[in-house]
Amino acid sequence: MKRAISKVISFLFILMIGMSTPLIAQQQWNLKPTHVKEVMDDLFVYHIEQKEMKPEIVQRSFRLYLDRFDVLKYYLTENEVNTFYNPSDSMLSDAVNRYYKGDLYYYEQLQELVETAISRARTNRELMRHEIERNVASKTLPKASNDGSVSFARSQPDLVKRQKLHMHRFIMMQDRATPFVATSTDYQKMFEYYENRMREYESNYYADSETNLQAQSDHNLAFHTLKSLTRSLDTHTEYFSPDETRMMQSSLSKGFYGVGLVLQRDYRGITVYEITKNGPAEKSGDIAVGDEVVTINNQEIKNLKYKEIIELLHGGEDQKLKISVRSPDPQGNVKEKSVVVFREKVGLTTRLIEVDYETYQDGIIGKITLNSFYDNQAGVSSSKDMKKAIESLKAQGDLKGLIFDIRENTGGYFLQAIEVAGLFISNGVVAAAKFSDGKLHYLRDLDGKKTYGGPLVILTSRLSASSSEIVAGTLSDYGVAVIVGDPQTFGKGSIQYQTLTLPNPKHYFKVTIGRYYTVSGKCTQLDGVKADVVLPSHYYYEKVGEQYVTAPLSRDSIAPAYEDNLADLDARAKDIFTRFYLPTLQQRVDTWKGMVPELKKNSAKRLAKNKEFQSYLKRLESGDYDGRSGAQKDIQMEEATNILKDMIELNQPSSSSKLKLFSR
Repeated sequence: MKRAISKVISFLFILMIGMSTPLIAQQQWNLKPTHVKEVMDDLFVYHIEQKEMKPEIVQRSFRLYLDRFDVLKYYLTENEVNTFYNPSDSMLSDAVNRYYKGDLYYYEQLQELVETAISRARTNRELMRHEIERNVASKTLPKASNDGSVSFARSQPDLVKRQKLHMHRFIMMQDRATPFVATSTDYQKMFEYYENRMREYESNYYADSETNLQAQSDHNLAFHTLKSLTRSLDTHTEYFSPDETRMMQSSLSKGFYGVGLVLQRDYRGITVYEITKNGPAEKSGDIAVGDEVVTINNQEIKNLKYKEIIELLHGGEDQKLKISVRSPDPQGNVKEKSVVVFREKVGLTTRLIEVDYETYQDGIIGKITLNSFYDNQAGVSSSKDMKKAIESLKAQGDLKGLIFDIRENTGGYFLQAIEVAGLFISNGVVAAAKFSDGKLHYLRDLDGKKTYGGPLVILTSRLSASSSEIVAGTLSDYGVAVIVGDPQTFGKGSIQYQTLTLPNPKHYFKVTIGRYYTVSGKCTQLDGVKADVVLPSHYYYEKVGEQYVTAPLSRDSIAPAYEDNLADLDARAKDIFTRFYLPTLQQRVDTWKGMVPELKKNSAKRLAKNKEFQSYLKRLESGDYDGRSGAQKDIQMEEATNILKDMIELNQPSSSSKLKLFSR
């Protein structure tokens, strides 16, 4: 648990202070308190379980309101949050009654508490800055307190101590990142940068403008109330701002219109952190990583908020953009130049799919890593890429076996998962969906052919979630794959309806409307997909999964659909499917599942003798392991390959196969 918290807090510290990943520009968008009930009424219509406001929903929302704001436990004390963390029954009942009258009294109290905490923190930062300035020259990075990230401060002095620690650590991190000896002027810039970053975060809750203060305050109240209430229905129901919506759209489609620059900001200014391959900026040849960005379309960006800068970069296709950058020449002299680029569809191509292989016997073993299920308007999709990857492996030689790695795949487009699973079966049900009306809808593979039908290992982890669980679960159900990895996957078996793709919705949200099931009728909710052969990933000891989230959806099951009685189709469709679909229906395969006891035994023997693996297990247990990287050997993939070799050899008619197994 401590390891998980440590990783999350480290991430949130970066998120809160110095984001280098691109934010999406906020559109003209204002909420009013009356929008809260309007949106929630819509969600109650759609949601599979929650149909009305209840005390338990309100209670969860109080906590979420504060937890979302004070992630690092930097602003509030235990005494201040106690009323909302432990509300009385009468308070919850009153909150429900007020909600139905359009009265957000308790959420107004929460917002006032947040605004007071922000005002106090700003005053404290001004007072403590001078003390830290005197001490920062020691170059000593203070250690974080053990409980500071998991509970609220016990007192005001404790809170001030945490805020001082937060500022001190940030300044020291900036100082360590400086490739030269920092001067007093540099430290002055560091403190200014820290304050600007904190205020940029706080502006999401605190109205700073001298005009329209009431409108801003109303917007903040409505937005954060909606955020907390929607997430209180279940962990996957959520209300989105327009910029969050665009971010999700870009993530799912793996592309957006821009110039292909990722910027980062530190106390020295805004610099180019990364240049997207084949993007407009790279094609220009005039912008390099490390260049300082000075102006965009003649507008100086130094004092703009990060999302305002991103808004200037993003836009419509083929629009001209003039960017001024400063960069050193070969002699070390800094020169400023203007570069003109045109926005294009920029693909987020990093690690979409990875293909590798190794020789084995008189052929090869293929390895394909798919990190999400994606699809975009440019024709790029995970199913097409998977098919190309398999065909490219076949072109390298006789494809004896295949490892399909989805350890880091947390989901994506559900229909893409159906198509990817269809590459490994002929015809048949891949998944079923059931909504609040109880009706079942079946999603089928219909092409009547397989792209690959040999020995298949699917490598999973606790992080494999949602669509990836359908692929792993259904292919395991049909018996065409052996699942290797953590004891179970994430356990997300719910279906969300989202307004993200609608042209101009009044409000953006996603809401849980149903559950999905594999062909055996199992719902992956909570329990996930079980591994046939357990092979610990670096998430093995982490509390990652649906069972650990707030308000998870319950699970159930339905009848298996191997035979597919076409019950959800009308008479005309049934006739067509009976003639062209049922004759090539995928049958269950017993070959690979029958090998599982032998595969487990052989793997256990190998790993017991593998000193490197035993060391890996000890590091996992102690938390001294940061996951896969270029500098670390992928021990899981190595053993998964050995398991696949066992499958290949056990399937050979040669009587010497078993002898080979024990010698490896």
